[in-house]
Amino acid sequence: MSRLNRRLATCAFSASIAFVCSHSAALAMEPPPSFDAATVLGNQVRGSNYEVLNPVVSDGLVQIFTVKTEYGRITVAGRELLQRRLGELAALAALEQMSQTELFKNALAKSATSPLRIGRDLLRDPFATVEQSVSGVAQAFSRVRAGLSNPGSDPDGVTASALGVSSAKRQLAVELGVDPYTDFLQLSRKLDEVAATVAFGGLAPKAAFSVIGGGAGTALSYSSTAEGVRGLVRDRTPAQLVELNRERLRAMGVSDRTMQNFLESDFYTPADQIRLVEALNSLGRVKNRAVYVDRAATVHSRDLAYFLVRRAEMIASYQRSSGGMITQFVSANGFPVNILADGRALIVAPIDELSWSETPLQAMAAISSGLNSEAKPRPVELRITGNATAAAKSGLQGMGWTILEGYRP
Repeated sequence: MSRLNRRLATCAFSASIAFVCSHSAALAMEPPPSFDAATVLGNQVRGSNYEVLNPVVSDGLVQIFTVKTEYGRITVAGRELLQRRLGELAALAALEQMSQTELFKNALAKSATSPLRIGRDLLRDPFATVEQSVSGVAQAFSRVRAGLSNPGSDPDGVTASALGVSSAKRQLAVELGVDPYTDFLQLSRKLDEVAATVAFGGLAPKAAFSVIGGGAGTALSYSSTAEGVRGLVRDRTPAQLVELNRERLRAMGVSDRTMQNFLESDFYTPADQIRLVEALNSLGRVKNRAVYVDRAATVHSRDLAYFLVRRAEMIASYQRSSGGMITQFVSANGFPVNILADGRALIVAPIDELSWSETPLQAMAAISSGLNSEAKPRPVELRITGNATAAAKSGLQGMGWTILEGYRP
């Protein structure tokens, strides 16, 4: 960007902020709210091996939960990622129950090996996460303004794959509804242990589940768009998933460098990557899908990576339900936005609680300035899974945005 264009962009951003703030003299920034855990989660506030503690804080975009478990405390940013974690905790409880059955003990005795650690930890152990008050999602939104001025390998290893342990692990995980390459260290190790016993003890995964009443989790809430992902994750190795992703990304016009950064990122599991790519691939002729992958390839936190996975699935779901209204992606100061056939801009996102605090205010203004570089302002429709405060609604209205809360794609 030239110095002149940078100055013009900065002026546009400042003008957007000034317009928002002048919309109402009474409208001021507000602190992000906090919540009672039971009010937010209902009967999900506790389970057999966890309890979500009070208060549930917010950073203006997503809610941040502290979960006390038998394995330590974990901080989870965003309801979407929390649902995944709670499903994983349920899956771990089911595997531990399975390990105590006579059927499993007999298979363990029959196997000629003790349970082994077959994989490497793809991602950081979430139970080693320090307490946080700002999510990776909020950090990413806070960097939107900064744009104004400034080969996959098999995590389970060749030996495990050859012995059938990797396949058994994938089958177990899909039956439980969890990611076989989960970043939840305790679940990953338990999956390894049970998969080894299943593979070497001649125990079919479905037989193992029959004694505890079937699968347990809903951690991988596959959307109808990504339903085919379930079979891909179960039946293909990570290396095969990488090749499929590479083929699809290349067809979307994604550069080799971006493709490499995305596929080698430590913040996605192979299952996450195939979900995101499958969602974008389902958009067919929508232009500039590479814009979304460009953003996805530069994440620096686990919660932001999962936010982008779920957002891609939400976009795909909107496209299907709207009859193909989305025509293209554009980058509004680094934030991927969709353009509809009628000229409006669309943002769908798994935002829990939008408040008119500093980060959302400045990010939305920066997005507006990126979209309104033309003479005629472009209307923006924001669809979020959660709620917005009265001040946030008023602020967005002053920018010419409309908002739909409680969106369920």
